[in-house]
Amino acid sequence: MSTSKNVLLALSAAFTILLPVIAPAAFADTVPGTVQIIATCGLNITPTSLNYGSLAQGATSTEQILNIQNTGTSSGTVRVSGTNWTDASSNTLMPSTQTRFDTPPGFYSYSSKTNAVSTTPTVVASLGPGSTVHEAFQLQVSLSNPAFTGTLSQTLTLSASC
Repeated sequence: MSTSKNVLLALSAAFTILLPVIAPAAFADTVPGTVQIIATCGLNITPTSLNYGSLAQGATSTEQILNIQNTGTSSGTVRVSGTNWTDASSNTLMPSTQTRFDTPPGFYSYSSKTNAVSTTPTVVASLGPGSTVHEAFQLQVSLSNPAFTGTLSQTLTLSASC
C-alpha cells in the first residue's frame, strides 16, 4: 500500500524584471507666421489749449498758434472740427465759425482767413512723416446775446488719417 505524505516546501526568491524603455515618438510641426506692416500717422499738438484772452463784443483776438506734427511713418491729412461756443450751462452763444485758422501765422488778417472752424471736419494740412505745420487760430466775438458776460468755451478736435 502506498502512503503519501504532504511536504511543505518554502521557497523564496528575488526577481529583477528588466523592461525595455520605449522613448515617446518624437514629432515636430511648424507654424508659419506672417505680418503686414502698415503705415501709421499720429499727431503731436502743442500747446494743448488755446486762450484768446478777454474780448469785448466785435473784438478780434490775437493769433493763437498750434504746432501740429505728424509723428507717424506715413503722410497724413490733418482735419479740424469744433463745437459752437457755449457758456457754463451749455447754451450756445456763438457759432464755431467765429474761430478761423490759416497758415502761415502772421500772414493773414482775421477777415482774410478762409478757413472757419466747422462742426464738420475741415482739412488743415497734409503732412509727411515728422513734418510740422504752424497753424494760426483767431477768434472774432459775435455773440447771439450781446449782453452776455462770462466765459465761453469751444472744443477743437484735430484728427489725422493716412
